[in-house]
Amino acid sequence: MGDRIKEVRTTRKMTQVEFGEAINIANYQISRYEHGKDEVSIFVVMRICETFDIAIEELLHNLYTEEAHASTQ
Repeated sequence: MGDRIKEVRTTRKMTQVEFGEAINIANYQISRYEHGKDEVSIFVVMRICETFDIAIEELLHNLYTEEAHASTQ
């Protein structure tokens, strides 16, 4: 999930600080999400989708397939 968040952020050419401000989350927490140190709650996922007008399916696209593939390696 952290890779997806980073992709949304970098596609919009935003820093972690700017991204955090946009969704009302501290920038250090954005860093923790992006590096996989913290789990992302469904509420944060929804906030990202609402703020950036992204369908939740788009944000989560292939997420489970990628995680399953990574765990088998």
